[in-house]
Amino acid sequence: GTGHRNLAQSADFSIVGAYPPGQSPDLQRGDVAAYPGLLTRARSLPCPEKDPVSDGGGVVTLWQPAK
Repeated sequence: GTGHRNLAQSADFSIVGAYPPGQSPDLQRGDVAAYPGLLTRARSLPCPEKDPVSDGGGVVTLWQPAK
């Protein structure tokens, strides 16, 4: 799982998301009570086989399963 917070942006700001095959966004908005369950869900996700942005090795070569 990853968290982002936008403190400010320019008028031309945009964002793009990329997800491995079979995965889709699961937007959460900071419900503190939900955190333990969300952490468990995030840790259970498999590492993708290839970088969802570059389609090559990319950062996937550095990612490790949660312990």
